[in-house]
Amino acid sequence: MKNSIVSLAGKILLTLKEEDGITVTELISRVNSGKNKHSATTISKYIDYLEKEGLIKTFEERYGVAKKRKILLTEKGKIAAEYLAKINEIIQC
Repeated sequence: MKNSIVSLAGKILLTLKEEDGITVTELISRVNSGKNKHSATTISKYIDYLEKEGLIKTFEERYGVAKKRKILLTEKGKIAAEYLAKINEIIQC
């Protein structure tokens, strides 16, 4: 993701806008691909916050004995992510 004025919460929403339904591990990797790195704990707290606000939902998928936590945007989250993308587009012009 290019330079952005959005917070970590916004970066999470924009990342999910690009690839919805990814695992927490994949999300952490994508959010940390820029120059600003965030701990897994910090990102997990933001995930919990965004879920509490109704912008994302999480669920667990089982793979045999292993399970993975996946994240999806809600309709409200999709709208918010779309607005954030438009703001970034305006700023980067």
